[in-house]
Amino acid sequence: MPRTGVIHTGSAWPPGPTAWVTGRGTPLEAISATGASPGRSPVGHASSLRFLVVEPLRPLDPSSGRHEFDEEIDRRTMDSVSSRTTVEFLGDGRAASRPAARRTPARLLALAVAGLLAASAAACGTEATGGSSGAPAGGAVPAAAASAPAHPSLTPEQARRIFNENRELQIRANRAERADRTGDRLLPAAETGLALALDRARFRLHRLRGTRPSPMRPVSNVRVYVPRQPVGWFAASYPLADGHATVILTRTSDGWKMSTSAWSEGDLPKIALDGDGYATAVGPDQVEDLRVSPRQVAAAYARYRKSAGEGQGDLFADGPHTSRFSADVQADRADLAGWFSDEFADTPAKAVYALRTADGGALTWHGLTEVQTLTRLDSLAQLQIKDPDIAALTGTRRLAGDLKVTARAAYLTHIPTASSGGQAKVLGEFFVYTNARVR
Repeated sequence: MPRTGVIHTGSAWPPGPTAWVTGRGTPLEAISATGASPGRSPVGHASSLRFLVVEPLRPLDPSSGRHEFDEEIDRRTMDSVSSRTTVEFLGDGRAASRPAARRTPARLLALAVAGLLAASAAACGTEATGGSSGAPAGGAVPAAAASAPAHPSLTPEQARRIFNENRELQIRANRAERADRTGDRLLPAAETGLALALDRARFRLHRLRGTRPSPMRPVSNVRVYVPRQPVGWFAASYPLADGHATVILTRTSDGWKMSTSAWSEGDLPKIALDGDGYATAVGPDQVEDLRVSPRQVAAAYARYRKSAGEGQGDLFADGPHTSRFSADVQADRADLAGWFSDEFADTPAKAVYALRTADGGALTWHGLTEVQTLTRLDSLAQLQIKDPDIAALTGTRRLAGDLKVTARAAYLTHIPTASSGGQAKVLGEFFVYTNARVR
């Protein structure tokens, strides 16, 4: 006789942020969602996307919004955003998917412990240097150039042409990967550093899963931000889905290449421009007029993730990559208590880039390496992997043992001025699993 779970959804579909199912002999085991809403992907870095999507057996009371589901037959989780799907909740409780733009992947590592499916995921990221192609380390701004007028190394018009040429190289790599799986051979012509590592890992995951990357096309409404200081890099942004993609292009020994990128939801902070349309680069260690320097915010965010936000003060504002991430990790650890331990290890990337914003703050691009380790505490505990990327990397859907998952990630953070009393806001990320192994 299959067990039955009950999902409480409030007065109507789509469901609210929390659902409960029975299991492990205890009724109403909590499985909470991370930012799921109709027609949009969950955008938070969660250690898990912990919402259970199941087929309804029969509505119990339509007015109460309480529906009954057969747990044994229909218990499923939503597909990972890393496969670029957006989930819409339908009126009968089913989940429908449609292709979505490249954006933050959800973490969907589901843990089945003693019969209870508790969704849990590994949230990860990695270190990037300036790359092997001559990129300047850390996006450094010469001390004199950070404070004094300088002659820019290129004009905004030249930067826009460089961006379009680079985009075309990326499109060629994308087409080659879709056609005959040779895209990674072409990527080094367009990318370096963290950007190259992320896209190589992304292509590898598609091969392991037997899927193809989404078609890549030219983009419009591109804005370029060229620092007046000759720092050897510039930024560009363009609308993507319901947010913005931002990229950094760096001068290397063999041309301009994309060195990092991130997707952010909503509008970006306004970049400060002078009368000639040039931006101002902020040095990685420049802190005089900021609450923290760009390099400090990168290190602080790595510490935040490693500790799941515990004991990290009030530097970071609440959001999907901070408070929501912390809450999800704590919820996971409560579910796993006695079965698995859950630990994070984070290392900030060396490369940091930042531009002055109109409010006097700084928009900062940074990255990190994150490793999540799940260690089995009970010999009877089993691990069921629901995330397709982690399953592809491990080669299994169900296992018994310890699991170590690594990924690389790039982030976009706004740093406030020191006098504003504001908090740093982590606006977006680009995250890809790079390795997963069973110990």
